[in-house]
Amino acid sequence: MATYHLHLSKIGRSEGRSAIAAAAYRSCSKLFDPEQGKTFNFVPKRRQLVKSGIILPEQKQNQLKKSDQDLRQELWIKAHEADRRKNSVLAREITVALPKELKKDEWVTLVQSFAGLLADRYQVAVDFAIHSPKSSTNVHAHLMFTTREIDLVGQELVLGQKTRILDCKATGGQEIEKIRENWENLCNQYLLDSNLSISRKSQRQRGKTATYLSRQSYYLLQRGRTTLEAERRLNKAATATISPQEQNEIETILNSPQENSEKFDEIPIQDLEEYFYYSDAITSLLEKEEEPEPLKKNKKKNLDLDYGD
Repeated sequence: MATYHLHLSKIGRSEGRSAIAAAAYRSCSKLFDPEQGKTFNFVPKRRQLVKSGIILPEQKQNQLKKSDQDLRQELWIKAHEADRRKNSVLAREITVALPKELKKDEWVTLVQSFAGLLADRYQVAVDFAIHSPKSSTNVHAHLMFTTREIDLVGQELVLGQKTRILDCKATGGQEIEKIRENWENLCNQYLLDSNLSISRKSQRQRGKTATYLSRQSYYLLQRGRTTLEAERRLNKAATATISPQEQNEIETILNSPQENSEKFDEIPIQDLEEYFYYSDAITSLLEKEEEPEPLKKNKKKNLDLDYGD
């Protein structure tokens, strides 16, 4: 099922990070950092790379006659040269989850379209990379972009003024929300044929209710058992779930607890002790809407319980 995920972060000197190293890792390429006198070689990781490239503002995209690798090396060296203060932000990065329902060529055009929107809106260079790990279904894309506007002098890149619109308190939040909205709209355009859609809004913002259980109650419920807290929360909402996937898993386990109990044997002993303590009180107290007194810690050591299924 397609899900919405977009995370915006910064790559700065104050954390001891290098935009050159980050770009090399994401693009699975080999780049040299003159500040450290170090070469970052991530070519062996190329098997997880679907596509990488650099997108410039539309009016500048076709003017450069350089390869992506040469352009990437020049771009991030100049980003380091332009911001030398110890607390400088060298690059911004957006990480997005890609819908598994799309094909590889659709992933590429989707990410390139989104990178183009960023480049045109802020007049920056966007270095994108799409990753599809072989051992995971976590298909995602990284989009690193400069904190300064890009210009061209002949065939040479020039970094201009800072993109303060993303830093300013008055406009930063609005711009981030606009970025999130653009990604949602783009994804939904590509998902039309699959009759799917994603939303950047939470369940609460969409007017839906969800009941969240504590870790202890959730684990016990997975074993086909319950706690007073879980009973109350599940009875309170008609669609009380942690997530649709977890709710389906819970229902499967409750329908056949004996068959599924082995999957959850690694539950902390103290959780099981509390369950057995509370389970004796559940039947009588559910009707009275009362909580049993907490289990005293000093009595746990003397409990002689059968921790069967």
